[in-house]
Amino acid sequence: MRFHLGSFPESADFIPDTSWRSFEDQEQSIWIWQLKAFPIAIINMGVIMLIWIILTPVEGMLRDISFPLPLKGFLICFISVLIVHELIHAALHPMAGCSPRSILGFWPSRMFLYATYDGDITRNRYLAILLMPFIMISIIPIFVAAIGQVLNVWVVYITILNAYLAGGDIFSTSTILKLPPNTIIRNHGSNAYWKEKVDRD
Repeated sequence: MRFHLGSFPESADFIPDTSWRSFEDQEQSIWIWQLKAFPIAIINMGVIMLIWIILTPVEGMLRDISFPLPLKGFLICFISVLIVHELIHAALHPMAGCSPRSILGFWPSRMFLYATYDGDITRNRYLAILLMPFIMISIIPIFVAAIGQVLNVWVVYITILNAYLAGGDIFSTSTILKLPPNTIIRNHGSNAYWKEKVDRD
């Protein structure tokens, strides 16, 4: 894995030819993309809260959860969850994120942390990359708490916060699901391209 400061890096060894198709709205700004993902982020938070209420006796703890936390606590929690969230994305890359093609980046002017892969990725792996942080940080802890009947206010808060952060991932998932199962995807700067993989005899 390597670190990149700035916007999404372009692939030095990739020149999209006519076999590659670009995603719709790929030229939209990161702000517009986040605005489109915002409603999904809010719905995600509501769904996670509802699951907590249904599966665990969390109602008695809700009065102890303050939104927002004191600024220092909120920043530490937010940054920590964001970093772990992106590292989980990277862990699903080929070679478990240890490849030099795996990139953890920070875009200062957009205050945007991201993990991206500078190579071909299959559609199904791409879906797993998008969804795994939501599953691991927001879903699994709820079922562990439900089975063990052990509750912690910080765990509840983190699962809800991560559900908000995963809004963009869920938004992107809806686009990737429309592609054929044998699709391969390639990120190139802020753009992304896809094509169907042709099996040769």
